[in-house]
Amino acid sequence: MTRNSLSLSDPITSSFVFGASGLLGNALFSRLRGPKSGTFFTKKVSGCFRISSKKLSNAKIKKIIKDYDDIYYCIALSDPSKCTTSPNLSLELNYRLPVRIAKVCKAMNKKLILYSTEYVFESHQNYINEKAKPNNITTYSLHKIHCENIIKKISPKNLILRCAKIINDIPGTNDFLSRWKKSIKNNKKVEIFKDQKLRPVFVKDIVIWTKLLVKKNAYGIYHLAGARSEEHTSELQSPATTSYAVFCLKKKRKLC
Repeated sequence: MTRNSLSLSDPITSSFVFGASGLLGNALFSRLRGPKSGTFFTKKVSGCFRISSKKLSNAKIKKIIKDYDDIYYCIALSDPSKCTTSPNLSLELNYRLPVRIAKVCKAMNKKLILYSTEYVFESHQNYINEKAKPNNITTYSLHKIHCENIIKKISPKNLILRCAKIINDIPGTNDFLSRWKKSIKNNKKVEIFKDQKLRPVFVKDIVIWTKLLVKKNAYGIYHLAGARSEEHTSELQSPATTSYAVFCLKKKRKLC
């Protein structure tokens, strides 16, 4: 399915984005048509409001999403090392909060679109389909796996999108390749898993695929990843090799 499959005649629905200030949330929010709002915590986003996850009671969630059709959850503590050092924060953002929102959506007959991660699988595995059983044991992946399982049980119409590492085609943005490049330029060590295979995906492609799946009223789990796999090795400490990984990635053009 190509980009042109999303025509100007697409039905317009109202949308609410939890986490509209992050790389994915902001790209999604800026490209959604129709009435929309959302939350931000760090960087201010026009049309959204700041709120702490600790203040999001079920009653508050119900109040802020009542006028919207599609609810997107883009909040995450996605750095595996930070999830290990701050397990309570990871538990709140990667499990408890999305589950609370899913329960409210179920009670209000609304669709939840949850963004998950490829980290639910072992890092060395390559091109895994949606039927594969998650099997990772990091704090980050465990919280994400438990979240997925509960949200599937709450409502079969929920949509879970497992995303590969996200990159942006705008230089200087806060994606992982930009952070790697900055660290290497400043002679800082890049900490990576030795045997991890990556399938980086452009954030704008995730947004396009999300809109397509929502338009088709898709549900269940989908994997969103790039068409090319890059493997972590010690060679990625080399600026030349990192540049190859950054600039020679092929973009995936269709869902599979």
